[in-house]
Amino acid sequence: MRSALITRMAMIACLLPVAVIFSACSQSPEVRSTKYLEAGKKLLLKREPARALLQFKNAARATPNNPEVYYQLGMAYSMTKDHTTAVMAFRKALELNPNYLMAQLRIAQLMAGTNDKDLLKEATDKLRELLNSTLPNSEVLNTLAFAELKLGNPGTAIQTLDRVLAQSHNLDASILMARAKLSEQDVKGAEEALKKACADEPESAEAQTVLGELDRKSTRLNSSHLGI
Repeated sequence: MRSALITRMAMIACLLPVAVIFSACSQSPEVRSTKYLEAGKKLLLKREPARALLQFKNAARATPNNPEVYYQLGMAYSMTKDHTTAVMAFRKALELNPNYLMAQLRIAQLMAGTNDKDLLKEATDKLRELLNSTLPNSEVLNTLAFAELKLGNPGTAIQTLDRVLAQSHNLDASILMARAKLSEQDVKGAEEALKKACADEPESAEAQTVLGELDRKSTRLNSSHLGI
């Protein structure tokens, strides 16, 4: 009796791995892809893009025609600073779904991060188109203002940021506003913008960086007024 029980238990133990493998193989490509995507997104939230890329690549093998897979690949490559491959991934997402608005925005944001004037102008054109879409208005406007500032148009950037800040407190917009004001030698205006930034997020490292720039700019202006 005991021998028969041991035999049955041994058989079950041998069959379990086979059952697990069979279950995994029997899942549809879409189900497997979804699991890989969810695992990858969690890793991105943990700031682990290299591990996330492995999950998204598995998802791409399971469902090669799913535009979200390539969008998430683009996000992971962006996090690793591999911007060229990120753009390729976002473009693949758009090839599969030309109306993928977030992929359009990410490409425009990567263009805005360059110092190439032609790419910056292309980014501003695309961002103005996206203002009429269903995308989060503040994110589009902040990116547009950032590109305008890099093109040497602080006045236009300020007008764009005013639209964001008129809607609600926005840390990114406040910091960009401070930078735009500083580029116009408007120290007081920059100070006011920084107060908003610090009120939104007192421990913001970027706000502290701009505050340091403000102090240095203010010192230089005072020195020039005093003839030093």
